[in-house]
Amino acid sequence: MKRKNKSTLLVCINCMIITLAILLLPLAFFETSIYVKRSANTFVGDEKYVEARAEVEAVAAQHEGAVIEESVTERVNSKGVTTSMVTFTVKETVRRNGLDFLLHGVGHSEGMSGVGPANVMRLLLGSMAVSLVLLLCASYKTLELPRTDLPKTANRLYTAAGVFALIAWFCIPAFVRAINYTFARQVDLLVGGHIQNDALLAQLNAFLYGGQAGDGLMEMLRGLTVKTNWAIWVAFAALFLLLWLTTRYVSLASITATCSAPITVYFVYGHNWLYTGLCLAVAALVVWCHRENIQRLLHGTEKKFKWHVNPTEGKEPPK
Repeated sequence: MKRKNKSTLLVCINCMIITLAILLLPLAFFETSIYVKRSANTFVGDEKYVEARAEVEAVAAQHEGAVIEESVTERVNSKGVTTSMVTFTVKETVRRNGLDFLLHGVGHSEGMSGVGPANVMRLLLGSMAVSLVLLLCASYKTLELPRTDLPKTANRLYTAAGVFALIAWFCIPAFVRAINYTFARQVDLLVGGHIQNDALLAQLNAFLYGGQAGDGLMEMLRGLTVKTNWAIWVAFAALFLLLWLTTRYVSLASITATCSAPITVYFVYGHNWLYTGLCLAVAALVVWCHRENIQRLLHGTEKKFKWHVNPTEGKEPPK
């Protein structure tokens, strides 16, 4: 196979690696309370404290990686006697990957505004799958041809693959936003009693606790915190590479990356208009600086990146 055709195989391999990484690597970490015990009239070190601590440690031993947090609340009653209550909380970090979101993730439910992370994940992986299929179709019987000699059908398939890669690109910040909205905003409203959504509670129970939370579900959700993994942002960067390799327009990939930054910042930083406005200003400046490239892209005269430059290209043959 010719060296000039390595880019096609590289794109296909990159697409498959991104898809597998999103499916198998942990994308979100959920720190949740799995057990809470309050021991009244208890002072640190006394007999009741030791008994309560032993009970909590027995529960924590059943969950790998669980940690115990304790807090002490002291106050003086009307008789001038100091009382103390010790609260023990067993916390566990739950890891979920893209496959978890697909199989039993939290999606859109009745009475819930917005699109759930499971639905965004379906769109992301679906776009990646379509992009991969288009790449394989474009490379069928054309791997031995230089990209400059490809038939129109193959070029159109490459362009379509880039479009679906772009859709997957925008799905990543939307996925992060959906996670933060569902597991922070919606859970806070549920715990605070501001909304009632039994369907969402059932989804959260199945997704985080395997349906085993029981009557303690609301107490477990009360201390829920969520963090996204670095893997999702590695996929974000890898999709930039995929977009560049499918179109080979460096300027297009750069403009796309810059224009997506305000959207990413808006979703990730909780509608922070200051950061979003700064990113919009930078994006507008980059687009303005690339105005000539945009004109060439519209007219089909923009130069594509080449892995190997022929030193005799553009020169007249010797007489």
